[in-house]
Parts: sequence; structure tokens; C-alpha cells
Amino acid sequence: MVKFTFCPKSLYSVMSKIENVKMGSSKIHPMILATTGVSTCIAVVIVTDLCGVFLSHVSPENFLDTESLVIDSAQYFIETVIEDLFKKSPGSNIKDVYLIGGVNKNKYALLKDAVDTLRALPFIIAKKNVETSQLKSFLSCVKLNMIGCNVQKQRDETSKNNIVNYDDTDDENSDDNRHDYVFDCTLVCDLSSKPPEINVFQYGGEEHEMEDDRSQITPRAIYKIDLYSNNIKVIVHPMASKLVHHEKKTIQ
Repeated sequence: MVKFTFCPKSLYSVMSKIENVKMGSSKIHPMILATTGVSTCIAVVIVTDLCGVFLSHVSPENFLDTESLVIDSAQYFIETVIEDLFKKSPGSNIKDVYLIGGVNKNKYALLKDAVDTLRALPFIIAKKNVETSQLKSFLSCVKLNMIGCNVQKQRDETSKNNIVNYDDTDDENSDDNRHDYVFDCTLVCDLSSKPPEINVFQYGGEEHEMEDDRSQITPRAIYKIDLYSNNIKVIVHPMASKLVHHEKKTIQ
């Protein structure tokens, strides 16, 4: 087991020097980008041969279309990201794709499965303003599909010993109780490190606590993704298993 020695202040002293991609937007950079507050959203990290790293912080309304088939929503979500990438960096070739974020609820599980189904299809045609070759390239370059990696919001019903998961009909983004447990991630993709890596810092706490400066909060876990080998090292906070809201997750 890896010893947990992380200091939250050290992350945020570095984060202040890195471009932060806000929700609903995207950026490209030759070496390093970050994004914070990835909970019900999904962060799409694309490594290319031309622009370096592209990072898009996609909000749920762009991929959870209840009026469409899940597989159609998944393809629309992917093609929207592809279109954005090639507008920002025409002529780039996709090398690696990483999908990280969302919560462990049924609709995210279905979306994750739909992405994997699209990857396995022997024949596919693009539907938006992207080339079919670009869509196939994206799908073939998905190295990690971590859709649904966050624990879903948990309602505090009068005490920490009586915590209930929000179901699929509840509003994940509602502020019903400041003591509800919420979870999100901060991502840093750094192509300049040796080896290049994505670090995912996963946070959890009561809603009012999560509004604090993250330099005051210790992450529950850190996922270090080696972009050469695609191996993942998971560093878990020693107290994580003792928290009421803890849920064991397997990363695929």
C-alpha cells in the first residue's frame, strides 16, 4: 500500500500557475492543463501530436439527453468534443483519450457502457460536423473510461449515521442540505513530467466544507495515471475506509 503523504497546500501552490479549464469550456496547451470541480461533469483529456493536451470540462446537459437513446447521446457527446478539438487545433492527430468524471449512478453506467459499445462497433458513421475518420480515431484512442468514478451525492438525514444515496430521480446539484455529502475531482494533465501523467485528486465532504479553499482539504484518494504505460497507481487516504460515505470502486 502506498503511504499517503499528500499536502493539499502543495497542490494549490502549483495549481495557481496552471491554466484552469472551467465547466462548459475547453483549452489546449503544449504541456499542462488542469480543471477543478469535476463531479457530475465529465473531463475529456486528449493528447495530440500537434497541440499537446486538449482538456474539455463537459457539463451533464451535453451528454445526458433523456429524450434520446443512450448510444445516440454518447455519440453526440463524443462528436461535440471532437468538433471542439479540431476547431481549436485543425490538423491534429489524436494519440490518447481519457474520460474521467460523473457519478456512480445508473445513467452514468449506461453512458460508460455506450461509449464502450461504440468503440467495439465494426462500422460507424459520424452524425455531426466531424469526419467519420475523426470519430473512429477518437474511439480507437480511448485509453481509460472512468465515467462514473465519483461516489454519488449522499443525503444527510439528521445524522452522519443515517446517510442515504440520492437516486436517479433526485437532483444531484440541489442544495437541500448543507450537510449532504458531495464528491468531485481535480485533474492535472502534465506532459512535461517524467513519465507524463494525469493526476486525479478526488475529494469528498459535507457540502458546506466543499465550498472551502481546496488548499484546506485533503483528497480522499489520488489516481496517478502514467500516460506511457496507462498504469494507474491509487493512493488512498488512510481514513477513507472509516468514512460513512466510503464506497470501494474498481477502475477499469
